[in-house]
Amino acid sequence: MGVRRWMTVVTVAVAVVLGLGIPGAAQASPRYPTTGDRITVQVASDQQSAYSFWWVDGHNRMSPRAARVGANLSHYDSTTRLWSTTTTFTSHRKRQQTAANITSWGGYARCTIWVNGVRVSHHVYRAPVFAQAQCGIAGLDPNRLDYR
Repeated sequence: MGVRRWMTVVTVAVAVVLGLGIPGAAQASPRYPTTGDRITVQVASDQQSAYSFWWVDGHNRMSPRAARVGANLSHYDSTTRLWSTTTTFTSHRKRQQTAANITSWGGYARCTIWVNGVRVSHHVYRAPVFAQAQCGIAGLDPNRLDYR
């Protein structure tokens, strides 16, 4: 075996060993997010001021932490004529909970959750007033939430 061929074999072997030893980014099933997964939550309403909204953050805590009445949504889409707030975070928990809720003063409420770009939960609700949309609530495990 020539020196050149031997160097090629050694280089390939080292590359394979290094490739196996370096963990990649978290890419668990979107249905069961884990540490390192990227989670995006969007809540929307036909009114800028929502009665309340919350989601479970990357530490399995309810966020925004303070329950506020009259929380404002930050983005207006003139095409859909809806107000929305979107947050994206990285999970820091092995068993990440995904849930969101919005109660609108108006007649339209929507929440959507994506994990690593895959939509995993979506709910739209229309009512004469106080429309409420909930995403992931049925699968929420209260024993895994961090209440600190």
